[in-house]
Amino acid sequence: MLNEILEYEKRLLEDREQLRKLVENSKENSAIEQDKLNFFKAELAYMNKQLEMLSRSQVQPTANIVQQPVQIMQQPIQQPVQHMVPPYQQPMYQKVPQMSPVQPVYQNRSEDFEKKFGKTFMGIVASVLIFISIILFATLLIPSLNNTIKMVVTYVVSFAICGFGWFKLHRNRQDKFYIALTGCGIGALYISLLLSNMYFKVIGDIALYALIVVWAVGVCLLSRYNNIVFQIIGWIGVVISMIFGVALCGSTDDISKFTVLIIFYLVTSTVLYATHFRKNFNDNICAHVANVISLFVILIGSMDIAPDGHFTFIIIIAYIVAHIVVCFLCTWKEQELGQGLVVDAYGLIAVINVGGLVDNGDIWAIVAYMMMVALIVASEFRYNGKDSSRVAVQIFGTVVSCISVFSTYELSRYGIVPMLILPLIILGYARRNKVCKIMGLCITYIYVTDIGISYAIEHFILGLVVMAVLYTLVFLCRNQYNKVYKSFVHVAGVLLFAFVGSGVLENFIADDQTIAAIIFLAVALFNVGIMKSPWAKNPITGEEEKDDVFNVINIIMMLVGLNCMHSYLPIVLKIMVIMATLGIFMVNSKKLLDKYPNGFGGAYVGIKFTIYMLVLLSSFDATDYVVSISCFLFAVASIAFGFIFKYKALRVYGLVLSMISVFKLIVMDIEYADTIGYAVSFFVAGVLCFAISLIYNYVDKKLKATEVPPQVNTSPWNNMMR
Repeated sequence: MLNEILEYEKRLLEDREQLRKLVENSKENSAIEQDKLNFFKAELAYMNKQLEMLSRSQVQPTANIVQQPVQIMQQPIQQPVQHMVPPYQQPMYQKVPQMSPVQPVYQNRSEDFEKKFGKTFMGIVASVLIFISIILFATLLIPSLNNTIKMVVTYVVSFAICGFGWFKLHRNRQDKFYIALTGCGIGALYISLLLSNMYFKVIGDIALYALIVVWAVGVCLLSRYNNIVFQIIGWIGVVISMIFGVALCGSTDDISKFTVLIIFYLVTSTVLYATHFRKNFNDNICAHVANVISLFVILIGSMDIAPDGHFTFIIIIAYIVAHIVVCFLCTWKEQELGQGLVVDAYGLIAVINVGGLVDNGDIWAIVAYMMMVALIVASEFRYNGKDSSRVAVQIFGTVVSCISVFSTYELSRYGIVPMLILPLIILGYARRNKVCKIMGLCITYIYVTDIGISYAIEHFILGLVVMAVLYTLVFLCRNQYNKVYKSFVHVAGVLLFAFVGSGVLENFIADDQTIAAIIFLAVALFNVGIMKSPWAKNPITGEEEKDDVFNVINIIMMLVGLNCMHSYLPIVLKIMVIMATLGIFMVNSKKLLDKYPNGFGGAYVGIKFTIYMLVLLSSFDATDYVVSISCFLFAVASIAFGFIFKYKALRVYGLVLSMISVFKLIVMDIEYADTIGYAVSFFVAGVLCFAISLIYNYVDKKLKATEVPPQVNTSPWNNMMR
């Protein structure tokens, strides 16, 4: 019975060894291969644990195996076990615990990299060198040989390499060396066909296309090997051929050959792409990279060779659009940027080719805009997840759309709002797309800071429409509420009044100071109105929320108001500016005093109103002693206000300001001349000082009267303690 068990174990080990070899040689599907490897590692760990358990049963013949449990697949059992006690007959049964898969010692990462580099990469490098050597041989080297001999040599070498590699592949279809050799031969045949038509001029265009069909059939037959090495070598051959072909056509300015070259490329690249196409986008990345490189080479050549409006541009555009459609039909992985960059590269090439197809800049702008809109919408409705590729496509599409719209006068004048801003904002809120909302707001900033006097009125009206849509969507779409986004929307509204509004006024008013004062009044009214409206509250909770953007804008408007007060304005407008500035200075003053009654609040409020008073007096050219008395009056008012509402910091500020005012009045402002004005100034200052003293004494008496006298404890114990 024991011998039968050992024989069974031996057969099992042999089967596992065969499974290991199959897994190592299998490259059909990387995911299945990884699953098989993980399963094999788990089983191997389980067998190692069994052997360790059996070793504790004093099994002598398996001692060598136990010492090297990981290499069990290479050392099968050779001798039967004489004395073996089964685990279930031991004094206490030990259950084998589950172990995590271990890394076998024969999988050395450095060795794997060395093998991959030697088997795969070196074959690709060798193919590239052979491709270049064939082109150099046919075009530059051995001038004593005629073209017929050169062409025959290229075909002989190509068929020899391809035939030998294909013959060997029948014996071992997974051998990377023969796969690389076959791919090299296929690429060499491709280059030979191109040389025969474009350089040697031995075969015509029709014969070339017929031979391409034969070549395509051969590629389809070889595609069953489905190896990445074969794909890379094939695409490298195509790219090298295109570089050589475009250079040759450029040196001769032969548009007919350039057209043949493009058709030649489109057919061959389509065959290669179709034969190795996979639903997963990443499996086709080799083809897309080669396509992008080749199309850029063709684009550079077409700038010098093909005239504007040539039909080759139509062919390339159609080819690119077809590839973009296929890209969107494939499966994209989340959080990977490569797919989006490939689509962006295709889109850029297509847009530039549209410029070569049409000579009219307005038509190019409209076509480019429509292509980018289709790209943005397709990426939005095809992928809803947070993937980087979708973001890359939409940012690229938006940037190119902006370039196309801003490139023409009419579109930049009337098309920015309906073609860029509103579609992006509406799409962003409808699809909960942050990228579209942010890009729409960025273009809004460009729009509201552009001053165009000739069309400022329609510019301002369209800007009001944009801001109305933004304010409405931010307030109504509560489930997408974002405080930072709301703040930037409000800043855009302020900039619209400041920049575009000034452009409107320049059509009617010539004086810059008057325009600045009117803009100040409009912005101040708008900012304060928004701050006091329900829009400034949190739309979800309805509570007031702290927003530093409003405060920053309010501080800027305070400074602008002070500057406007110093300007030479009509009296009515100046009074309006003074009152508006006073209103701005009063915003948040009581809130600061209530929040910081004994510290920063009182000092800040006192200082800012003192500055306002000084600028106001300076705007009316008040004399120095009038300024001092005014400051003294304000100090008294601050002290009184501080006592009434219990703002200690404001009272302290009033005392300090009163001392400074008296010192300035006596030391700096008085010239000791016998004038009634200075006498009155002294008298008023003395009266105010008495007033301050009276206020403090009055308040002190009130406080003492309201204080509760402490109760005196007359117990014997307290008397004794005294």
